[in-house]
Amino acid sequence: MSKLVLLLGVVLIACTEHAAHNAEGECFESPPPEGTVRAKRIACAEELPEGAEAEIGDWLLENHLVRMTVRDATHRLTQLEGTGGTILDIALQGGIDAVTEMYPVFDTQWPDSATISAVEEGIRVESSDGSGHMWTYRLSPNQGLLQVDGATGFTLVPAHGAYKTGDLIQSAHDFPLTVGALGGITDDGGWVHWNNTNQLALGSIDDIAGALYTNVTRATGLTDGSALQVQSETFEYAFWIEDGAFDIQVPVGCKIRALRSGYEPSVWTDPNENMNLSLGNEGFINATITNESGDPISATLNWNGRQFHLQPETVRVPVGPGEGSGWIDAGPKYEHTVIE
Repeated sequence: MSKLVLLLGVVLIACTEHAAHNAEGECFESPPPEGTVRAKRIACAEELPEGAEAEIGDWLLENHLVRMTVRDATHRLTQLEGTGGTILDIALQGGIDAVTEMYPVFDTQWPDSATISAVEEGIRVESSDGSGHMWTYRLSPNQGLLQVDGATGFTLVPAHGAYKTGDLIQSAHDFPLTVGALGGITDDGGWVHWNNTNQLALGSIDDIAGALYTNVTRATGLTDGSALQVQSETFEYAFWIEDGAFDIQVPVGCKIRALRSGYEPSVWTDPNENMNLSLGNEGFINATITNESGDPISATLNWNGRQFHLQPETVRVPVGPGEGSGWIDAGPKYEHTVIE
């Protein structure tokens, strides 16, 4: 074995005051006005979000905040059984599709065939296989809140790069879509399930708390952290911030702290409009990993039960403060190097 050298140093049929009226076949390039919902068959490419899986002939459901599409009654995208009627695309208005597929979960099986239509503030899926199963995707006129009566939960297949943060899923786009619900979340490694709910919140991170909770407050202030963590007795999430300033809606009764890799979090604090969240102590390992010839190589640092992947260059590894122990692993060609 060679020796490893270590140097430490997301046809309108009925119309109400909240529903936008859409003529059959008409194309709408712009979002509907605030306080209205547009539900119709997709008539042109301009009605599709960027990166959409849906096509002309599928169904559109949107308000001024979010745009989503429902697959026509053909077949599902990621499931081998059942007809269409699933949600194919969800995006912030003007943003990029941030899901691969999403669908509600019911106590009954998904129908083998169905008819789909636009109704008041929603898209209706009605089985035609004799099962009598019917549901409607209803979108709030003023919030990114989707409701499906009779659903017992939702399953989401996120787009590539999305990540879970507490009870939420957030896309990796410049203007990320956030999806979440109350009731508990299960991550099956690429498939995410929310249980015991018929409501799902969709939108920006600032809209989520107001969609899910009746009582919200604002948290405003400054921090030397790069992310904030929000936690209540039944709901938790975190989100990135830039330039140290934040102004966010959060649930009443929650606590907030600042996070940054390599630092102790700030103390948990009640939200208010004049917050100063300061991080605690820092802890880093400066490492250069080379082979016997002195050439930098990739490796993995195992430190206090955590893994850090090191590029073939001098790196500053944010292990956090305090005592610890671990080892360097550069693959089967090299011996482990233990850090005392």
